Amino acid sequence: MPRTSVRCRAFALAAAALVVTGCLDLEVPNVPAGGGAGPTLTVQTPQEGDTISLNAPVSIQADSVNGVASVTVNCGGDPSTGVFTWNVAPYTGIIDFTRCTLVTSGATDGGIGQLDLTFVGVDKVGNVSTKKMKVLLDTTTASLSAAIPERVVPLASLTLTIGSDRPLLLPPTVRLAGREADGIVQRANPDGGAPFYDVTFLSAPGLGIDTYAGDPFNVPFEVLTDVERGVSLTVDARATNGNASHIEQNVLLSRVLWDRAVPGRIALAAALPPATANGIQVALSTTDTNPATNPNVEWLPGFFRAGDGTYVPFDPNKVAISVQGSGGTGPLPFAFARSPALAVEAGPDGSVADASVDDGGVDGGADAGTDAGTDAGTDAGPVFPYPDDAGFFAIDFDAKGRTIFQGPLVQRVSRVTISLEEPAAGTDVRPGIAYLLNGTLAKPLTRVDDLVCLPDFNTSAGAGCAAAPVSQAAVCVSAPDGGIMFSLGSSPTLALGAADAGSTAGAILGAGRTYLEPNDEPSACGQAWTVYDVSGKAPVFQDRADPVFGGGFCHAVSVARLLPVPDGSFVVSVNVDCGAAAPAPGYVVLRVSATGVVAGSYVYAPGVAGATQPAVLAALANGSVVTIRNDPPNTVFELWALDDAAPSATARVPGLYVYRPTPARLGSNVQAGADGSFSVLLSNATLGDVVLQVGSGLKPRFMYHYPRVVNRRRTVDADLRPVAEQRLLRRPDQQRHRGDQTVLSPIDTAPPVPLRRRSPAR
Repeated sequence: MPRTSVRCRAFALAAAALVVTGCLDLEVPNVPAGGGAGPTLTVQTPQEGDTISLNAPVSIQADSVNGVASVTVNCGGDPSTGVFTWNVAPYTGIIDFTRCTLVTSGATDGGIGQLDLTFVGVDKVGNVSTKKMKVLLDTTTASLSAAIPERVVPLASLTLTIGSDRPLLLPPTVRLAGREADGIVQRANPDGGAPFYDVTFLSAPGLGIDTYAGDPFNVPFEVLTDVERGVSLTVDARATNGNASHIEQNVLLSRVLWDRAVPGRIALAAALPPATANGIQVALSTTDTNPATNPNVEWLPGFFRAGDGTYVPFDPNKVAISVQGSGGTGPLPFAFARSPALAVEAGPDGSVADASVDDGGVDGGADAGTDAGTDAGTDAGPVFPYPDDAGFFAIDFDAKGRTIFQGPLVQRVSRVTISLEEPAAGTDVRPGIAYLLNGTLAKPLTRVDDLVCLPDFNTSAGAGCAAAPVSQAAVCVSAPDGGIMFSLGSSPTLALGAADAGSTAGAILGAGRTYLEPNDEPSACGQAWTVYDVSGKAPVFQDRADPVFGGGFCHAVSVARLLPVPDGSFVVSVNVDCGAAAPAPGYVVLRVSATGVVAGSYVYAPGVAGATQPAVLAALANGSVVTIRNDPPNTVFELWALDDAAPSATARVPGLYVYRPTPARLGSNVQAGADGSFSVLLSNATLGDVVLQVGSGLKPRFMYHYPRVVNRRRTVDADLRPVAEQRLLRRPDQQRHRGDQTVLSPIDTAPPVPLRRRSPAR
C-alpha cells in the first residue's frame, strides 16, 4: 500500500478519537438533594373519599427505571402505622385494616370514621415516593351468638343455633374441636331481624373409651376417668360490609347428664329415691335437719326431671286428685283449711261411708279399692274436718315413682290414701287418686312394680317357728287404685318362721310381680325363704335341707345377698352349714325362679357348697351375675352364667375398690340396664367414691370419681342409669350442706327452692 494511504488512515483514526473524547463527561454526576424521584405510584383501589371495610381490596401500580423494591400501605398521621408491604409485584390484595381503628378521626356511632392512608414506594437504589389520600373506614362488625347446650354427650349428634345482630354475607363457618359442621340451614327470624343458622354436627368428639382401641377388658385408668372435657366451638362470619367476626366458646363433653342442688335434706332412711324414665323422686325432710337415720321423719317428694335436671317442688296447688269412683278432679286436700271438700260424713247410724271431692260423691266402703258403701248424706255434717295440712303424710314410693300418702284414720276402720304420680311431661301438675284403705300401710314396705307390700305374717301365735301345718300370707296394695293383692298358703311338712321385715327383695320393673322374704329365725327353724307371687297364687316355701345347699348333709343358715331379676326371679347367695362333714362354713349362689323353684347355681357346681363366699355385685337382665374381688393392683370383675364352671368374661380395673351395699343383704347403688350393662358406686381409699359404668359383655366403659371431701357417706339405690340411656345421675348421698340445701355435685346450677313446711301429721 502507498505510504500516503497509511498516513491518511492514521490521521483519520486519531481525529475520530479526539472527537469521542470531547463528547464524554467523566466527572461524578450532580445528584439532587433527597435522592431523586422514587417509583411512580398510581392507586387504583381505593379512591379518595371511598368507604372501605376492615378487610378491603387494595390495588397499586408502581413503576421505576431502577426497579421497585417495595410498596407499603400506612394509615394515620405521622408517625403512621404500617399496614402491609409488598416486595414483589403485583401490588394488590385484601388488606386487614383492623389496626387502623385506633387512628381514625370523626368516628360516629355507626362505626364509620375518617382515615388517612399513605402509600409509600421505594426503588432498588433507595429512592422513595409517597401518595396520600383520605378514606372512610367502616369498623362495624356482626355480633355473633351461639346457643349451645350445657353438656354434650360424646359421639352424640349436636344441633345448635347461631345468631347475628345483622345480616351476614355468607353462612358462618362453625367448627367443633377443629372439625367443620356437617350442615348449616338458614332460618328466618320471626322478629324480622337477621336470620338464624341451625348448625348440625352428626357426631360430637368422643371421650376416653370412645376412641380406645386396646384390650376392652383391661382399660387404662386415664381412659376410664376421661369423662368430662371441654372442647372449642369457633364461629367465623362476615357482615355484608365484609368485616369479619369471630367467637370461641367452650363446649363441655360429659357423660354426666346434669348437676343440681337439692333444697333441704334427703330422708334416705324414710324412703329411698326411685329413678324412672321421667326422672328421680327423692324424699325431702320438712322438719328434721338430720334425717339420715330416722325412718319416720316427715317428708314430701321432690322431683328432678331426667332430661335437664329441672327441680319440680311439691306444690299442693298444682296437684289434681281423682276420687275413686267419682271421675272428678279437684285440688289436693293439702291446700284446704278445715274444708269439707274431702270430708268424711256420718250417716244416721253413725257409720262412715263417703269421701268426696267437691261433692263428686264416692262411696269409700270398708273394702279397700271398692265402692261398697252407700252415700249417707250430709245431715250430720263432717265428723272429722281436716286441719290445714289435711293430716296427710308421705309413707313411701312405689317402684314406678308414685308417692303414697295416708290421711287420718276414719272411724278407726279406714284411712284415706292418696297415690300421687310424678309430674306429667310438659307440665308441673301431678295427677293422683284418693281412695279408702282398710287399716294402715305400716312400714317397712316392699316395692314390687306398682305395688307396695306389707311384711308377711303367719297364723302362729308369738315368735319363733310354728309346726306344720301353718299358714303364711302377704298383702300388697296397688298404688294406682288401692286394689289388694293377696298371697296365702301353708306347708304340710315344714315349720314356718316369720320373715325379717325390711329384708325383702321385690321384683324390679319387668314381667314379674314377685318378692322373696328370707327367714331369719335360727338356722334349725322354719323355711330358708318364702317366694310370693302376689297375683293370687300361694307362696312357695324353700326347705332348708334341700340338696341344692350342698348334698344331703348341708342346710341353709342365712341369706347373705338377695338380688331381683326383671323376669321375677332372684339371685340368692346363701351361707350353709354342712355339720361334721365340713365344719367350715359353706357358700352357694342360686337362681330362684318366679315360681320359687331353684333353677341352677353360679360360681360353684350345682349341689356343691364352696369354701369361700363370692362377693356377688349385680344380677343382670339376662340372669347372669357379676362378682367382684381385689387382686392387687386391680379390682377383678367376673361374669357368670347359670351353671357355668368358669366365668364367661373377666375384666380388670386399675385400683382397689370396695362395694358396700346398705343394707348388706339387699342391692343398693347398683343399676343394671336392659342391654347387659350396669353402673355401680364403689369406694376407694385414695379416690373416695367412684361410679363405674360397665357395658354389655363386662367391658368397662368409664369411671367418675367425686374429688371433693364430704363429712358423711350414705348410699341410695336406683339413681344410676344405664349408659344405654346415655345418662348418669349423680348420687343424692354424695352431699355437702349449705343452709337448707343439699348439693348433689360440685356444680350448683339450680337455685334453691324452699320446701313448704306443713304441720305435724295428725
